[in-house]
Amino acid sequence: WLAENPAGRKDNKGAKCLVCEIPLRAHHTDLLKHATQSKTHLANMDKYNVQKQRRLDAVGVHVGSDERRAMDLRLAVFIACHSAIRSIDHLSEILAVIGKGSKLEDVKLHRTKCSRLITSVISPAMLTELVEDVGEQGYSLIIDESTDISVVKFMAVMIKYHSVTSNEIVTDFLGFIEVYRATAEALFYHLPNFWVGLDYKKVIGLGTDGASNLCGKHNSVYSRFRDEIPDVVLVRCVCHSLHGAASKAAAQLPADLEFLVRETRNWFAKSPLKRLQYKDLFAAINDGAMPQALVQLVRTRWLAWGKAVGVILSQWLELKTHFQVLSNQNDPNEKCFVGRRLSECFSEPNYLFLLFVHPIATEVNRINLAFQAREAEWLRYDPGELQVTALLAELHDLVLWVARKVCRPEAVPNNEQGAVLTDAQQEMLRVSLDDPQCILPLAQVDYGPKFSIHLGKVAIDPPLLKEIQTRCRSYLIVLAKNILQVLPEHGSRLAALRHFHPEECLRRGPQRARVLQLPLYLAAPGADVDILQRQWDALPHTNWENYFGGKIPSTSIAFWKGVWTYTRLGQRPFEELARFALRAQSLPFSNAVVEQAFSVMNAIKIKSRNRMGVELLMAIMRIRLRLQGSKMCCHEFQPSKRMITMITSDMYSQSKEGVNVQEGEGVGDIDIVDVEVDLDFV
Repeated sequence: WLAENPAGRKDNKGAKCLVCEIPLRAHHTDLLKHATQSKTHLANMDKYNVQKQRRLDAVGVHVGSDERRAMDLRLAVFIACHSAIRSIDHLSEILAVIGKGSKLEDVKLHRTKCSRLITSVISPAMLTELVEDVGEQGYSLIIDESTDISVVKFMAVMIKYHSVTSNEIVTDFLGFIEVYRATAEALFYHLPNFWVGLDYKKVIGLGTDGASNLCGKHNSVYSRFRDEIPDVVLVRCVCHSLHGAASKAAAQLPADLEFLVRETRNWFAKSPLKRLQYKDLFAAINDGAMPQALVQLVRTRWLAWGKAVGVILSQWLELKTHFQVLSNQNDPNEKCFVGRRLSECFSEPNYLFLLFVHPIATEVNRINLAFQAREAEWLRYDPGELQVTALLAELHDLVLWVARKVCRPEAVPNNEQGAVLTDAQQEMLRVSLDDPQCILPLAQVDYGPKFSIHLGKVAIDPPLLKEIQTRCRSYLIVLAKNILQVLPEHGSRLAALRHFHPEECLRRGPQRARVLQLPLYLAAPGADVDILQRQWDALPHTNWENYFGGKIPSTSIAFWKGVWTYTRLGQRPFEELARFALRAQSLPFSNAVVEQAFSVMNAIKIKSRNRMGVELLMAIMRIRLRLQGSKMCCHEFQPSKRMITMITSDMYSQSKEGVNVQEGEGVGDIDIVDVEVDLDFV
């Protein structure tokens, strides 16, 4: 009702009342008196109808609703999961055209707003929800460093914890930062950036690869954690270590083997004519059957040997014939060095080497894949064989299996299948592998049944046979030595996790473990051992079969999730024990999840999008990995209330990176398509 009155300044009445239409003196006392004591003004104000005021949307100003904000958020999540940000410029226009007469007609989402929703709304909200979900729970960190396509080094951090909200063991992406030096001091210095809202004293486990700057005893990220948290458990990545063990052992075999496996596949990879020629030859030999596709050796090539060697062995005759025909052709234009070299590599000695290495590489690869799973039992009970077998035990079984092939029986610990080697037994095995007196003669080494069967069918010169057997024996010795180094440092402590398996903890009688045999160092600080003792003793006397609907879960995580939610008379009688067990299940068993996160990063930041900044890259990764971990797709995503309330004008002023990033996403849609096709082919 109050406005300026320029015409009345000469009369000292520079204000006016719009309701009463009279000039007023522009003094606070006069204005307050007119507003509160003037009967005319009060009467006029009562007559004034506020509802007659025009709304902002009536004069062309758009006011977004929560429903429309949710629509924009879902479209932004779709773009983050499946496409480049620039695609939203075209998608929104298409939706507006085909959605005329519906709510899609009002879609106004373009690249600037879409990138802001991803970097300033969805990603921060997901991170806040993650921190709130962790709360006071103990958690493990899984860290690693890598370099992207633009030669920028990142350190990524994953978190593993028990979510009280969803009652699941969750592995999620905490974030990554750009690092300039990969020293232990520099990496540990950057870690507090991830502890916003998290108590680093709650860390119970640290998963790393075998790099000394991450897991060394004296000057590493782990040693600095150990100084702050003495009971923190270090778990070196078995996937990396097995790859290193297999690669070092492979150095004992002829270099021709790797050339044979790699170049045989490469020979046909980019030549349709060569493929057709080989298919015709294969069909002629096998009554029209088609050959199985050859397997490519990737960067971790010795972990791919199981499949690659198996395919080549199954087509040995056909491949050998193909390259012999090629080598014997009269036309010099059809000859090449690689073809002639491959023809020479398809020989009886190399065939014996492949028969020898195939079952070993297959077993190493099987265990490696088991450690790459998101959920696994450190030690699980096998009801069929009444023994404990698991990831940790299978590592010990693997080294014993390899050692028994090459060592005398008395030089190898006589453990049953699934038993864990003690520190003394591991030392005994190390001494045996270094002692020539404990190594079997060449004629008594176990080279595998297929090797022995084929050796009986062919005639090989004794000197050549001795060289083959010597190389194979050296391969077994080096492999066993390196697998011994792979065994977890805290193997005896981690072995106590087997007591949490339902077959172990529900057992009755003197064979059942006592509370003091449990890994109490993993319990929450201040946990009452007396309460744990009482609940542990009562656990096998509860009818769990009836509670779980007739069948008790066969895995520790599934069982203890049920125990966590178990109630009796409105109370949770096993709450503390279940919290302890689920906290122990939060330990990492490899850092494969970080490698998978880097694979997602490499799929996002490709050649045509190499100018993408850290903020947008991390936001897209967080969205993709969150949906992947939740086992949902973008169409199932539901925006939270926090996300909707965060959509304000402030999201445009938080960072300048998003807009510039979009300009550097790619030089064109054709480049993006070409890169995607090339990746699919490889």
